[in-house]
Amino acid sequence: MKQTFLNTMKHLQRVACLALLIPMMTGCLPSMSRQPVGSTPLAVAERDWGGTWVADGTDTYHLKVQDTQAGTLHMAWIDRKPNGLDLLKATLILRQQGGATLFNLKPKGDGDDEGEVHFQFGRLVKEGNHIVAWSVRPEALRTLAELSVIKAEFETNQNRMTANVIAGQEALARRLAADDGWLLLDLEHPIVFVRQHATPE
Repeated sequence: MKQTFLNTMKHLQRVACLALLIPMMTGCLPSMSRQPVGSTPLAVAERDWGGTWVADGTDTYHLKVQDTQAGTLHMAWIDRKPNGLDLLKATLILRQQGGATLFNLKPKGDGDDEGEVHFQFGRLVKEGNHIVAWSVRPEALRTLAELSVIKAEFETNQNRMTANVIAGQEALARRLAADDGWLLLDLEHPIVFVRQHATPE
């Protein structure tokens, strides 16, 4: 089972979409929520999560556990721009829902004039030094809104839909963790991370 998982990870690493990875880290993931999604904080340890992670073999991200019991981590990475480099930071919040692990990403400084925060969220699978994460399709959230499972706002710009979940995060988390919860995810664009260096003990 473990070998099958690792083989799948290697395959996904080759086909992972870098075009999705960069928007995720810079605040443009298509599905967001005003509250973290997931019922129970996932306990995390520095030896399992901390260190240097590489996505698509090129981009480097640094993770450090902030609160073990709350499942929060500091994340930092370099954003390459034509005129220079920027150091970007975010808070990663991990939640457990049934047997599923849900992630919530809050870029540092995110929030409007009224202090509203937007958490970018999705589901991930971790095995050793490999992580695969998937965002949630805004089209799937629109269907859940039409069924009154959640309350959300939707916008379409240049044929690209974005969603902001306002209420119903608990029901949404249960749907994401269900056996058919994978149908809500953007499975065509996995985001693959491989840990290159663990935090020294």
